[in-house]
Amino acid sequence: MRCLLFPFSWIYSAVVFLRNRLYDWGVLKSRTFEVPLIVIGNLAIGGTGKTPHTEYIIRLLKDKYRIAVLSRGYGRITKGYRLANSNSTPQEIGDEPFQMYTKFPALTLAVCEDRTLGINSLLNLDYPPEVILLDDAFQHRKIKAGLNIVLTEYDNPFYRDYMIPMGKLRDNKREIKRAQILIHTKVPEGEREQPIKINNARFSRPESFWSSFKYIGAKAYFPLNQNEKISKKIIVVTGIANPKPFVNYLRENHEIVYKFSFRDHQDFNQSNLDEILKKKRNFGDEQISIVTTEKDFVKLSRFAQPSNNFYYVPIEV
Repeated sequence: MRCLLFPFSWIYSAVVFLRNRLYDWGVLKSRTFEVPLIVIGNLAIGGTGKTPHTEYIIRLLKDKYRIAVLSRGYGRITKGYRLANSNSTPQEIGDEPFQMYTKFPALTLAVCEDRTLGINSLLNLDYPPEVILLDDAFQHRKIKAGLNIVLTEYDNPFYRDYMIPMGKLRDNKREIKRAQILIHTKVPEGEREQPIKINNARFSRPESFWSSFKYIGAKAYFPLNQNEKISKKIIVVTGIANPKPFVNYLRENHEIVYKFSFRDHQDFNQSNLDEILKKKRNFGDEQISIVTTEKDFVKLSRFAQPSNNFYYVPIEV
């Protein structure tokens, strides 16, 4: 299949290569801003953990600087610039920005597909940010950030991957030269003390680090359930790009009786919930909990009821 897709990957790669060169040569212009800009991005499509890493940087900086986060707001039904507030929903600003704003309600968070417009709008606020974090903006060459942090999965690093549609890369491998920091994410416990290097002379070597996810433990969807313990048997529901680490974590202490794997950024509706609950009823009177990721929780919680025995698992970097 990959051999058949090679011509399409080559065409896509050539277009991306030309676009990058036009920016490098100054034919297409990149804009700089006086406010420090930090990009958290990747070369591949999804699954590297941009949102948890953005949250990690928020925790590092929020007590020292007035920071703002600007995201595209992937999956939202709105267009243009939107500033998050207490009435925002995942449908208005996207599931991942909504998750971040829920965790950090004092944070200035906005979404805008045009990052230049988004930055200008943030800088025109009454209390403009001193630092702006740009979530998933490494390919947005119209903006020149002061610090580019690129994430790559430990099990599938960019230098072993292929361009779309042969693989998951949306940018050429050599563009890693524009990054100042490279983080290998989701590093398993047994590999954490080993130095991680790009063993390929074709690529420049930005400062290299590793990170891992820490699962906080299952939390009940509703306060009424906080004193209840999660069941030994569970149904897992995910709508993320790579559910494998999440599923492996749950397997350590639970018996997974069924898995629902929806597409990344799944916009859950009542029909999805009915399908999940129907599967749970098929197991009769057995004590079975339904467990989702934190990202899926922010959308599924609109439909779930306290009696559904729903739990979610927060993660930190």
